Amino acid sequence: MAHQRIWGVVAGISILMAASQSCTRKYDGDCDMARNCAADVLGGASGGGEGGAAGADAGSGSGGRSQVDVDVCEVACEGDTPICDASSAQCVECTVSSGCEEGLCDESTHSCVECLEDSDCTAEEPRCEGGSCVGCEKDADCAGIAGKEQCHVPSGACVECLPGEHDACGEGQLCHGELRKCVEAEAGAAPTCQPCVADAHCREGFRCAAPDRFGEEGFFCLPEPNPGCAGRRPFVQDLEEVTTIDGETLTVCGHAFTSCAGFNDFRTAVDGCSLATDPPPEGDGNAACGLPGTEDNTRCRAFSGEARCTYRCSSKDDCLCGHDCVEQVCTFAPNGESCD
Repeated sequence: MAHQRIWGVVAGISILMAASQSCTRKYDGDCDMARNCAADVLGGASGGGEGGAAGADAGSGSGGRSQVDVDVCEVACEGDTPICDASSAQCVECTVSSGCEEGLCDESTHSCVECLEDSDCTAEEPRCEGGSCVGCEKDADCAGIAGKEQCHVPSGACVECLPGEHDACGEGQLCHGELRKCVEAEAGAAPTCQPCVADAHCREGFRCAAPDRFGEEGFFCLPEPNPGCAGRRPFVQDLEEVTTIDGETLTVCGHAFTSCAGFNDFRTAVDGCSLATDPPPEGDGNAACGLPGTEDNTRCRAFSGEARCTYRCSSKDDCLCGHDCVEQVCTFAPNGESCD
């Protein structure tokens, strides 16, 4: 009997050693996992008494692995797939319970996506396609987006109104061509070379355009050729391929030598060009006129014992009607011309 007990112990030790070796081979030496290696190899027959028997029963019913093991991934989950999905025993990017640092978890692919349905997207990209928000293609794509039910196809955004179409806006409002929303503005009210929000904001024969000259930014009311720019004094310079705020590309007439800021400062006193001592050579008043920090050919000249802003010219065509070009600068004194 003693010999039988000794041989039984030896046999048990041999079985456990075999289990350990099998576990090492199976998991590449990493047995320090959330599992019972012996139970995995021996079909759950580890432990003693009723616990061991229960383990054996569970193992035999699950193909040699305990139920706990079925729900555990066989490798350490890291990198792009840091989550262990218990249902598939696979490493994945996300699960519904884990969520995503950015975006939403797609249950079907266990991947993080930007959207699952249209309601997850914004008015700028209102449709959800393949997990990504994309732009609209028609007004129907914007249905249900409060206050932005029209599709601006070029940008793909749902907007309040479309450039050049002002019926969606109330009285005293126009559709802002850049913002594509209704703003307070009267049709035909914006003066020449002044900021504008739509082509309709300018007077008839003018367009709301960005001249993009002298570093000046923004949209201003500039005349259209009629038939050319030579008769649009002092805006005698053809500015070709200019895009208006409403999105139309055409030719407008601009000033040959200065910006709209420089033009608007004509005969105006500004800080740095108002005193008799401001004009050159005594003062530095030229830099005070027009666009700050920009060489847009503005000049500071004496005017009635003080100083005012003007700008460079090559002929009187570059000056407002009624003013001459003297020594390449538009003069302040009217010359008696008949002007419309």
